[in-house]
Amino acid sequence: MTAPRGMLGLVDVYRSYRLGSVTTQVLHGVDLEVGAGDVVSIMGPSGSGKTTLMNIVGLLDRPTSGNCVLDGRDVSGLGDDALSALRNRRIGFVFQSFHLLPRLTALENVCLPLVYRGAGRAETMDRARAVLERVGMDDRLHHRPDQLSGGQKQRVAIARALVGEPALLLADEPTGALDADTAREAMDLLLELNAERGVTILIITHDPAIANQCARRLRIRDGRLVEALAHDPGAADAVVPRHPSPPGDIHKGAAARPRGPTPGAGTLSRALAVLGANAREATDSLRKARLRTVLGLVGIMIGISSVIAMVSLGEIAKAQARKQFEALGTDILLVRRSFDAEPPGQRPATIALSDAIHLAPAVASIVEAAPRISGHGRFRYAGRNVGSGSIQGVTASFADVNRLSVQAGRFISDLDVDRYWCVVGADVADAMRRAGADRFVGEIVEIDEVLCTIVGVLNDRTESYALPVQVDANESVFVPITTSGRVVPDPEIDVIVARSRPGVHYETAVADVRSFFRDRAPALKLEIVAAKDLIARLEAQMRNYTLLLGAVGSIALMVGGIGIMNIMLVSVAERRREIAIRRALGARRRDIQSQFLIESVILTTAGGVLGVVLGLAATWAICRFTGWEYFVSGVSVASGLGTATAVGLFFGYQPARQASRLDPIAGLQGE
Repeated sequence: MTAPRGMLGLVDVYRSYRLGSVTTQVLHGVDLEVGAGDVVSIMGPSGSGKTTLMNIVGLLDRPTSGNCVLDGRDVSGLGDDALSALRNRRIGFVFQSFHLLPRLTALENVCLPLVYRGAGRAETMDRARAVLERVGMDDRLHHRPDQLSGGQKQRVAIARALVGEPALLLADEPTGALDADTAREAMDLLLELNAERGVTILIITHDPAIANQCARRLRIRDGRLVEALAHDPGAADAVVPRHPSPPGDIHKGAAARPRGPTPGAGTLSRALAVLGANAREATDSLRKARLRTVLGLVGIMIGISSVIAMVSLGEIAKAQARKQFEALGTDILLVRRSFDAEPPGQRPATIALSDAIHLAPAVASIVEAAPRISGHGRFRYAGRNVGSGSIQGVTASFADVNRLSVQAGRFISDLDVDRYWCVVGADVADAMRRAGADRFVGEIVEIDEVLCTIVGVLNDRTESYALPVQVDANESVFVPITTSGRVVPDPEIDVIVARSRPGVHYETAVADVRSFFRDRAPALKLEIVAAKDLIARLEAQMRNYTLLLGAVGSIALMVGGIGIMNIMLVSVAERRREIAIRRALGARRRDIQSQFLIESVILTTAGGVLGVVLGLAATWAICRFTGWEYFVSGVSVASGLGTATAVGLFFGYQPARQASRLDPIAGLQGE
């Protein structure tokens, strides 16, 4: 590698930190020029500013004042993304504590700088293997840091620093955590790489033996840089001379400074490569933090399953009600007297029995009409009470229009005029059986002290309480409509269930019925509702009901989402050092943010899939218990998965943003 001379320069650099009202000055007017291919050591006591100087040179920190030059360009005013790109492509870090990510293998650790450069996966793996082989670690590619010795960890750290072919290698106490023999091997490796590749090396060390192996030796005392004049660490020192104009003419004004890479610039291939790597690492992180992942999954799974079950049941209930409506036919009209306020002192007009009976033959658009007079009473058989329920005066067509069927005998006939005959519902028949009846047709039942002969028994019928007119067939007794006036007090036709002729639009049928009654009873006010209108109203009500159920289920989902946020915040706090290492290796803020955001989305989406399965299973169980027809609601599944992803994005954003804004210096120092 060939690099221009004077690749690194500092001019009059000051760095101070403010804590409350106290300002601490760490660096005092530091000047430094390092040429390409130089091997430079910096020694100094603890607290002298060595680490601060290293952070500024490594573009992890900014000087309070002064200029920092890299490759002849002032980088002091560059944005965060531009500095990340320079760290990734031009600088390699070797840390005292190695700072290898414990969850990754040696090969994966070495791949990281290339991942954030946007290199393809195959190229990344090939280059990482080659550099690990170069440092003698080709037999430890798939070992994690806890499976390596100190010397092996340092070799992996050096390989990671070199894989991107940096022009500048910064080594912070590279031998401080090693024994003497391993330290000598690590130093020999660095010097060998300098000789072979011309890598500029800047070493921070406490060890005079390490410093004396460097061609140039510097000391830092109280934030001021001085140059050692001899190999003897005790020899006199001279202040590092200031260079009047380091390469790049960094004394020019801010307007003349090169802007460097545009913040946020990057190719699509880099973005895809980083996203793919983040997705793999997010999956691996969730897999290794099993307990935390399971807890997060349970919260989201319960929330999503609640939403799925609620929405699905709402959809199924709507379909069930529609099915029951359509079982009667969409050509049904319900005709009843309007109960709007009548003028004072005026008796409200009612539907005449003769008009109701003649509706079907008189109106061409109506093929069938079934009027009803209803009341309530008690039923007795053989002196024993066999129930109480509706007494309904009907015509023969009432059974056809309302889909009533008999299990014994027959239904009311139009020939049963003024006859004291009746048809009993299934529950009344069961009560009679318990009272000792062994047959029903021909038996006498007492209806509110009126004796009637049973001519038929209805089959059991499940009622739809979504319908506006309830038949309650099981608990009812049906008598001829002409007889009901002697059984029901104040008899009045409460409803006519009519069926329009095939091919006739329901609005036409409604207009014909109104015209018929207007001619017969001008004062009569009618309310006519078509089945299609009822279905539309029902579906609108059920949609609101479904939304309400979904909102109730969303409360559990919100609780699960808050749990995800807490888990991610804890994860961010625990992985501060990892975030700092990734930032030092060239990860941009949005790379870190996307990593944690992807982790949150993967967690919630997985919980969403499991929640969908659980919600559909719960819905199936409820439908099986209630006897409803079960089907999978595409709306509920789509809403469940979509909501899970949205929850991951919403509740994962703040932890991800917090992770991306962590100070890498604090993370590397373990603060």
